[in-house]
Amino acid sequence: MNRKLIFFDVDGTLASLKDCTVNESALKAIKMAQANGHLCFINTGRGPTTIDRELREAGFDGYLCGCGTNIVYHGETLYDKQIDHDFLMDFVRESFKYNADVLFEGTEATYYPVHRVSSQAKFLLEKYEPKGFPNVFYDENNYEMIKANKFGLYHTSEKEVEPLVEMMKGKFEIIWRDSTYYENIPLGHSKGTAIKYITNYLGMDMKDTIAFGDSFNDMPMFETAHTSVVMGNGEKELDEYVTFRTTDEQEDGILNAMKRLELI
Repeated sequence: MNRKLIFFDVDGTLASLKDCTVNESALKAIKMAQANGHLCFINTGRGPTTIDRELREAGFDGYLCGCGTNIVYHGETLYDKQIDHDFLMDFVRESFKYNADVLFEGTEATYYPVHRVSSQAKFLLEKYEPKGFPNVFYDENNYEMIKANKFGLYHTSEKEVEPLVEMMKGKFEIIWRDSTYYENIPLGHSKGTAIKYITNYLGMDMKDTIAFGDSFNDMPMFETAHTSVVMGNGEKELDEYVTFRTTDEQEDGILNAMKRLELI
C-alpha cells in the first residue's frame, strides 16, 4: 500500500468541542497508521502555542498551524509566515480606538489585550489559561513585543469595527466566523496550502492525501486533499463536499474511517 499523508483538524475532529478531550481510539488509530508507514499531521487554525500537551505528546509527524502560516515537520520549522511588524503596530494602535479585542496568535505566545471587552475573548482566555499555554498581555503602553502569524478580531458591533476591517483588506483573508468574530489570515494561506506545502516538500503525490475535519472551516482541506472525511458530529451540509462521513468524534470516528480506508 502506498504511503499516505493524513491530516487532522483538532476541534471537533481530534478533540471534543465540549471539553477538549481527545478520544483514545483516535490516538491509537494514528499510532497504528504510522506503524504501517503513513505520516500523520495536525492541520489546524490554532496557533502553534495552543496545541494541547496531549496532542504534542502523541507523536504526530508534523504540525501545520495557524491555517498554513506555520509548518513544522519532525521538529523542524519549514515555514513561518509572520505578519509585517509595522502593519501590526499600526493596527494595534488603531484598535485601541474601538470597542473590540484583537487576539494575536504567534509562535511564542497568544497576545491578549489587558482590558478585554468581548465575551468571546474572555471565554477563550478562561478556556486556555488553565492549560498553561503561553499568554502575553498588552495595552496602550506595552505592545511592541507582539509577533503574530494570524489574529482574531472580536467585537460587539460589526459597524463599529469597519475601519479596522478596511485596514485588513488586500492583506488578509478576512473570514466572518460569527456575528462577533473575524479570523484574519495572511492572503495565500489556508489549511489547503499547508497540505500542498508539505506534500511538495516530501516529494509525494496529492492523490496520497487524506483530510479529516468537521466544519466549514475545514473546506480548504476538503477541497485540496484527494480523500476527505467529515466526522459524524460534523456539519450536515458538508456531505456533498467530502468522500464520506464517519461516526462521531467520540464514537471512534477516526478509527472507523481508517479501517474503512484500509490504513490500519
